[in-house]
Amino acid sequence: MKSIPRVILCATGLVSVSILFLITMPVEREDLKLNIATEFGRLRRREIN
Repeated sequence: MKSIPRVILCATGLVSVSILFLITMPVEREDLKLNIATEFGRLRRREIN
């Protein structure tokens, strides 16, 4: 039963990342790198907390 929420979280995470990529694709690559860095920072902070 504990594995089901993890699968849902992974799916939502992948969807949010794919949406983020679609939004940032027309933007310059430097801005895209900054957005990815900030997203990874947020994920790391969530994991630590």
